[in-house]
Amino acid sequence: MANILGDDKRQQILALGRLGWPLRRIEEATGVRRETASGYLKAAGIAIRAPRRRRPPPKPASERRRRTGPELG
Repeated sequence: MANILGDDKRQQILALGRLGWPLRRIEEATGVRRETASGYLKAAGIAIRAPRRRRPPPKPASERRRRTGPELG
């Protein structure tokens, strides 16, 4: 078996890439590893969607200062 994808499969990957599909979704739909699909898309000059960035963890709430009222007495 050759290590080259068939023309139909390659055209399918390029079409899905042009539609803006993420690599994982292309992998699920075509059965071609995302690394391979990425190579074909890059060679064709099709931009690959950047992975989502995780949000940084929220900052801890600052401690509330207890207000002390005027001392009575």
